[in-house]
Amino acid sequence: MANFRDLVESVVDRLPWGLRKLARRFASFVDVHGFSALFVSKPTFRGVYSSFTDVHGSVDLVKHELASASVTNLTSVRSDVATGLPLLDQHRELLPATVALLATRRHPLTILDFGGAAGIDFRILLNALPSADVTYCVVDLPEVCEKARPLWSGESRISFQSALPEQATFDLVYSWSAIHYVSEPLNLLRRFTQYRPLAILIVGSPFTSGKAFVREQLNRSKPFPQWVLSLPEVRDMFASCGYRLALHAVHEHDYNVDGYPTEYRVPNSTSLLFLSNDR
Repeated sequence: MANFRDLVESVVDRLPWGLRKLARRFASFVDVHGFSALFVSKPTFRGVYSSFTDVHGSVDLVKHELASASVTNLTSVRSDVATGLPLLDQHRELLPATVALLATRRHPLTILDFGGAAGIDFRILLNALPSADVTYCVVDLPEVCEKARPLWSGESRISFQSALPEQATFDLVYSWSAIHYVSEPLNLLRRFTQYRPLAILIVGSPFTSGKAFVREQLNRSKPFPQWVLSLPEVRDMFASCGYRLALHAVHEHDYNVDGYPTEYRVPNSTSLLFLSNDR
């Protein structure tokens, strides 16, 4: 698979600039939505539910698929020709920016990355801040951790574990496109505050200004549930725990939600940065 990707990339690199841009957008679209989405208006999501138990399927059904994808994503990041730095998408630059600001106040900086896969954001962080003085803990599925650990065997700053630490403190809690796959996301976010971090950065999760709901995700080999969280509910919960919303941004990348009525139409993902009122 890696050799095939390299072959495709070498062909794309030889195309004129306009065609090269088009080809990469096409490849990204097919990777996320599937080839059939080019010809059939197949939705990415289905249904409106009140809990995960109402959906037939779970993340456990695709955990091995997700573990393999985490390694592929780590090893296939494209780099800028001029600088050699990784090309970032979907607000991944927010983590290095946040770390750079927090590092002026705390050394070393301890980071919890919930749903951090094979450490792709740690790699991006080190490229952006080569001298970063950090300790980085990734929490993800056991299958993901098993595949990820050998990839970082020579790097002491990163560790992987399959459950949240019981007794620990972190300066920054970070999660990229993960909290909405947890059956009780508000409880998870409240748990984040118990680590008493300076900041909590949530990137790439769907939020609505209305009522939270569950929908069924269809763009993997098997369907599984995800939450669309209520921003007012999440903001109020964080406020009750001593955190204020400092950043709210929405990603340009969108998904097909044509089958939903207006009040449940949430095509984009959101980034939120919460800062402690005490620090």
